[in-house]
Amino acid sequence: MVETHDKMVIVSPEVIKEKGNEIERIDGFLSIGYYVFYIILLYLFGLLVFKTNIFTSFNYFENDKLNQFIFYIPITFISVIPIIIIKRIRKQSFTSLGIKISNVPKSIALGVLFALPLVLPVLISGFIKGASFTDIEDMIWTFIYFLVCIGFVEELVFRGFIQTRIRGIIKGKWMSIMIVGVMFAMIHIPFQMLRFNMSFIQFLQHDFSHLLTTMIFHIYFVYIYTRLDNIIAPTITHTLINFIPTIFIL
Repeated sequence: MVETHDKMVIVSPEVIKEKGNEIERIDGFLSIGYYVFYIILLYLFGLLVFKTNIFTSFNYFENDKLNQFIFYIPITFISVIPIIIIKRIRKQSFTSLGIKISNVPKSIALGVLFALPLVLPVLISGFIKGASFTDIEDMIWTFIYFLVCIGFVEELVFRGFIQTRIRGIIKGKWMSIMIVGVMFAMIHIPFQMLRFNMSFIQFLQHDFSHLLTTMIFHIYFVYIYTRLDNIIAPTITHTLINFIPTIFIL
C-alpha cells in the first residue's frame, strides 16, 4: 500500500492497486542498472560534445539554439527508451512513471507556482540592472530545449522512474530520497567534468556547493511531484529554473 501518514507520499514496494502496478525488489535493481547505463551514456555524450568537433560543426540551421536542440534529440530518445522498455516488460502503466493526462492545467500552474520563489529574484535583478533580453527566437528554442531535453528527461528518470522504483530495495522513504538525491547530483558530474576539462576530484572541489544544491533540488522536485503524482509539475518548475537566467544578456 501507499504511505499516507504525511504529505510526501512515495510509491512503496507493495502493490498499488489503484494503478495496477507492483513495485518489487526487481524494480529497484532495474532502476540501479538503468542509472549505471544513464551515467555512462552522459559521459560518452560529453566526449562527443567536448572532445570532438561534431557538436561545433553541427550548424544546419541559422539559429544556434535550434541546432543545439536538434543535436540533443537523439540522446533524449536514447535516455527515455530503456525506461519505456522496462515499463513494458514489467507490465506497468505510464501513470506509474508520473505520466498522466489528468490535471494538466493544474499541474502546469503548480509547476509555475513552485518556480516563482527561485526565478523571481533573477527576474527582479535583471530588471533592476536594466539588462537586455536575448533574441526572441533564441529564447523560444532555449525554452524548448530545457523543457524537452533537460526538464522532462530528468524528471522522468529521477522522479518518475528511479525514485519510485528504488523503494523496492530501499524501504525507508527519506533514506531513498536522500540516496536518489545523491545520484541526481552525481549524474551531472561526467558531462560537466568534460566540459570544464577537470578530473573527478578537481570537479568535486570546484563544484561541491552546486552538487549539494542539486541534491536539495531533488528533494524539492520530489515534493512537487507528489502533490499530484504527475511529472508535469516538476518538469515545469525544473524548466523555468534553468530557463529564466538565460533570457537576459549579461
